Amino acid sequence: MNPLARKENVIVQQVGADLVVYDELTDKAHSLNPVAAHVFAHADGTRDLAALAAAASADLGVPDELSIVEEALANLGTVELLDAGVPAPEKSIARREALKRLGIAAIALPVVTSLVAPSPLLARSRGGAKGKAPKKPKKPKSKP
Repeated sequence: MNPLARKENVIVQQVGADLVVYDELTDKAHSLNPVAAHVFAHADGTRDLAALAAAASADLGVPDELSIVEEALANLGTVELLDAGVPAPEKSIARREALKRLGIAAIALPVVTSLVAPSPLLARSRGGAKGKAPKKPKKPKSKP
């Protein structure tokens, strides 16, 4: 089966060069570098690994290597951003070694960084008790 990125229960936002994908099911935000973001955006179930590699090469100037796409899909699968019906490739030491042997620049490697987002209640609280802003300290009274 061709890779298929999740499109439901995710909020996608471009932030600088990275794509941030917020997973509403796990309350985690994932920052995808341009290579991982490209694979995520183009993994629509109609393209196989070779087509994804060719598209990334044409659009981003990275080497046309299946190992790059496999690594991106493994990273996306690890953080559950692929459709559950499509198995992600296993993370492989051999694939990483192949990437190193090819001398692929770090910029071409797909990277997914994950953060746990605060709960909606905590996010609204602004750090204060019961959703209120913290009290401002009182100014000392000056003597006449």
